[in-house]
Amino acid sequence: MFNSNQNNKIYSLYTPFRNLLRKLNQIDSIYVIWCYSRNFTFNLEIPQDIELPAGFVMNDKIDNRRYYGVPEYEQEFLLKQILINCDNKHSKISIRNRERLSKIINYSRKTLSEGISKISIDGLELEEDFLIEFHRMAHRQFSWQKSFNLNIIFRYYKIYCNEELKIIIEKRFKMSPFEIFIIGFFLFRHTANTFRLPLPFKSDFDMISNEKLDVFFQNFSITTDDAKKELKESQQMNENLFYSYNPLHAKPILIFENTFICPMHLLLFWQITNGLYYSIVNELGFENAYGNAFENYIGEVLYNTINNNDIGIYPEEKYGKKEKRTTDWILLDSKAILFIECKTKRLTIGSKTELDIKKGLVRDLKKMAGFVAQVYKTYLDYRHNEYPTLKFDKTLEFIPLVLTLETWYINFNPRIMLILNNYIVSEFEREKLDQELLSKFPYHLRSCEDFEKDIQIINTVGIKKYFEMIKSNTLNDYCKDFPYVYQFAETFKETFLDPLKETYKG
Repeated sequence: MFNSNQNNKIYSLYTPFRNLLRKLNQIDSIYVIWCYSRNFTFNLEIPQDIELPAGFVMNDKIDNRRYYGVPEYEQEFLLKQILINCDNKHSKISIRNRERLSKIINYSRKTLSEGISKISIDGLELEEDFLIEFHRMAHRQFSWQKSFNLNIIFRYYKIYCNEELKIIIEKRFKMSPFEIFIIGFFLFRHTANTFRLPLPFKSDFDMISNEKLDVFFQNFSITTDDAKKELKESQQMNENLFYSYNPLHAKPILIFENTFICPMHLLLFWQITNGLYYSIVNELGFENAYGNAFENYIGEVLYNTINNNDIGIYPEEKYGKKEKRTTDWILLDSKAILFIECKTKRLTIGSKTELDIKKGLVRDLKKMAGFVAQVYKTYLDYRHNEYPTLKFDKTLEFIPLVLTLETWYINFNPRIMLILNNYIVSEFEREKLDQELLSKFPYHLRSCEDFEKDIQIINTVGIKKYFEMIKSNTLNDYCKDFPYVYQFAETFKETFLDPLKETYKG
């Protein structure tokens, strides 16, 4: 049943939890998860046939609903366990009952989760153990809190529509990025209205053919029986029980008999945006195409945002006999020069889920150390006047930035940042770089999600002032009243919303 070494202590904690679940009807239990999911995601009412937890108000602030109800990361874990342990033949017992659901959730939290956390892992100090566990928790919980927004949708749409990457996607999925997005977003919202929808599902849109719908289901759905099998194979009966891979991230639509269900709507949203990466990462030419697409997207963000005449934008250039490259983008004003290196590298599953950092995190942090050193190396070429367009200006403050497409959640974790800094020092030693550069010009790591907002502030206050606010911890206060603007709002409307309104027949 399990794909990793079983910890018998953890298995003994899990067994009573499993036995509680075995009494439940599978589809009826999935229905309860679906009801909470649609309330948390779309603010839709929870039907009256479900008893609400004490203190839970369905139209309350989302943080209060998470506190009194079942937060999304617990919904996901419970959904996995329902699929593994429940069936539809032997029981009609339901977790629509408040006391029964509360008993299961409390056991999961207080006995199972807290029990696992008390089981020591050889070779890790207590403080290190906690900070690595916090890193795992961040990746398990924070994405749910972001929910969905236009920025995420259009960011990935623009990246996937890059010509090279678009060809790869069409070859892999037999659908264009636009078809994947338009069908995905239609089902994302439509499945929140009805728990079980009939198959075959027929389209009411001129722009969505039934043939393309069939292809979409082939790529993004799984039967409940197959889901049960894959979940059993991926489950780890050890300290990774709550973090083991969930195949519903790849196939978030469940097929049961002649119907389909989308039990957790954000899983579908994630799969058709950032999740497509995992389906095409091994395709020929993917790495270069993906990197180029992200670099081009950041350029589009820069040109659409910056209207400050004091800030110059410089794209990547080739230089030197060995054909070196400048950083992907350079911003320049009267006080500072910002080197931006765009990286699509993601933390691996092991980095996000393993308590033992040797099983993933170490390798990924070493990669990041190489990215950081790369920016300093090309800065030295700039300082030696090797750049074809820009001449070195000693009056400008150099600011190195590594910009990641995905959020790594490492900036606020002192344990992980210490490990990373040690690897960066080692990389400097290997490359024979002056380590004083690190103290004189501290590096920065930002996610694309943050940068899309950051660049609006930079456009307003200038490069140097922005990074001074980061250093002095005053940026958050400044951001509270900043009038952010979504630059692609009108383009999004023209691309998705207007065509749907014009072609919908129902």
